[in-house]
Amino acid sequence: MPEITSLNTFLDYGNGHYFTANRGVWVFRGHSDVSYKLIPSVGRSTPSSKSRQKYEASLFNIFCREAVSHLRTVPSDDWEWLSIAQHHGLPTRLLDWTANPLVALYFAVEANTEVDGELFALYSTSMASKRVRDGSPFEIKIPVKFYPKDLRKRLNQTRLFNISAPISWYL
Repeated sequence: MPEITSLNTFLDYGNGHYFTANRGVWVFRGHSDVSYKLIPSVGRSTPSSKSRQKYEASLFNIFCREAVSHLRTVPSDDWEWLSIAQHHGLPTRLLDWTANPLVALYFAVEANTEVDGELFALYSTSMASKRVRDGSPFEIKIPVKFYPKDLRKRLNQTRLFNISAPISWYL
């Protein structure tokens, strides 16, 4: 992608690349600083335990235990639980992506006007298969894309998640 210096430049570029494909084939993520990496929040923190996997499991288990009394609908599997946990700010292995490039562009420019932001565009036609979704998101070996169920109205505006690679990849 070329350097984008205006909304018109972005829209012109998008018309020839992103806006002609089916919705969701291209997904987008915006970072407000070009130095940020595509690492999920649980991989960015310094865990208090000796193992990132233990750290992640501990955070997740505490969240599930404490959150259940505050939810109208209890998630039916770990995929749904991760979506809710991410929505509430828990460090997870999820990365938020959107099918709307303007949403990603907003996140690339809104928070930090002192440095350049970055917009990621990912071409991905596949979704997490039923076989993958029947398993645990903590046991997958490759990144996958999935749309969460609309458990909360705000959660699924134009949002999808990428289950990141195993946490050990970030060590």
